[in-house]
Amino acid sequence: MNISMRNVLLVLRTKRNLSQQQVADLLFISRSTYNKWENDIGEVPHSKLFLISEVYQISIQKLILLVLSENNLLEEKSGSENITGEDFFTLNEKLNSIIKILDEKRSY
Repeated sequence: MNISMRNVLLVLRTKRNLSQQQVADLLFISRSTYNKWENDIGEVPHSKLFLISEVYQISIQKLILLVLSENNLLEEKSGSENITGEDFFTLNEKLNSIIKILDEKRSY
């Protein structure tokens, strides 16, 4: 299962009137790396989710829900299978472990 953040990142960035370079600077990455994320060429590392949520001023949970919702819509349009309950359970487990790690880092 391939999870795309492309549309979510693009919409969040344009709503905040930020350039790719501005976002990249805030995330401490190159513009080309961010561009790859927005174009589904590169995968967003879990370690950047907290910073992305801070830049766009949304919770990590909301960010993940936006991504899951967008992917569900994309899959319905393409005629392929939707995210299954098992896929959602796996993603939810990963999300919970990411949130736990980020919360532990934030408490330092």
